[in-house]
Amino acid sequence: MTGPHTPPPETPPKGTSNKLIAAIVVIVVIAFVVPITLFLLLQPSEPTNGNGPPDEVPIGQFTQVHSITDTTATVEFGTLTPDTAPVWVKIVFSTDSLSGSYNFPSNSDGTTLTHHGVDIGTMVYRDYADDQVISSGDELLLSELSPSTDYTVKLVWVATGDLIDSIVFSTTA
Repeated sequence: MTGPHTPPPETPPKGTSNKLIAAIVVIVVIAFVVPITLFLLLQPSEPTNGNGPPDEVPIGQFTQVHSITDTTATVEFGTLTPDTAPVWVKIVFSTDSLSGSYNFPSNSDGTTLTHHGVDIGTMVYRDYADDQVISSGDELLLSELSPSTDYTVKLVWVATGDLIDSIVFSTTA
């Protein structure tokens, strides 16, 4: 006669420990990758043309001032080379006795420029090509100007302070 029969020890089904390790690895990867991906996706986009202004000052000009009344005017841009995002330039707007600078808070069409120093008027940037760079035909719409006044509009490269171009006009009486 044989002794009492002891059943063999139970073994976990094959692959259970591998599945557990794989699940832990997936959870750890997701815990690290998802927040990093969301952080990178939610960063504000850089201006057109890369991470910052090119080293060289662009070449270009204003082409004309038109639609002048006693309190408004429209200044038209020509082509700037290389392509220039509006946030890389500032506008210096002056009369014989007053001067203020205006910056582009974004590259978007319809942006109202923010003034620093003296507020001589209101400027709105129109990006008619909607390409977020200053293109030929884009305009600055100027309002709240003084009648019978001479104005100078200067386009200045923010990185160096170099003058790109300037244009002069007078409002009507």
